[in-house]
Amino acid sequence: MSINIEAGSRSKVLIVDDDPGIRNLYQAFLEKFGFMPIITGTPGEGFVLFEANRDTHLVILDRDLPEMRGEIVAQRIREISGKTDDPYILMITGDNPKELDIPSIFARGVDELMYKPIVPMVRVIQTLTLANQRFQNPRS
Repeated sequence: MSINIEAGSRSKVLIVDDDPGIRNLYQAFLEKFGFMPIITGTPGEGFVLFEANRDTHLVILDRDLPEMRGEIVAQRIREISGKTDDPYILMITGDNPKELDIPSIFARGVDELMYKPIVPMVRVIQTLTLANQRFQNPRS
């Protein structure tokens, strides 16, 4: 499978994760491939950053944030954006899939759910490419 990384050049990616090590990993990875990461550790700051960066292509959320669940963050971002499919929202969790209400998670605006550990990182690149394609060709 061929992945077009150039399509994501300087595309904005909002990261909301309370783990500083994970945030640093995302930042280094995204910058290496030409994306512009916008990073925070809290949902509240994430909302402010998204409001200021409405042209964000992808939002990557941790599900288990201290203040609220990632799906609630996704729902609020959808409310701020006023769109049901933009930006693309990827939520990452270490939770057992059998213990999640997956239909409810998707109903709140999450586009894709990945489980830790994410191997290989090519999956994240594929998601970035998909999000960028959706941003460049929005649905009406």
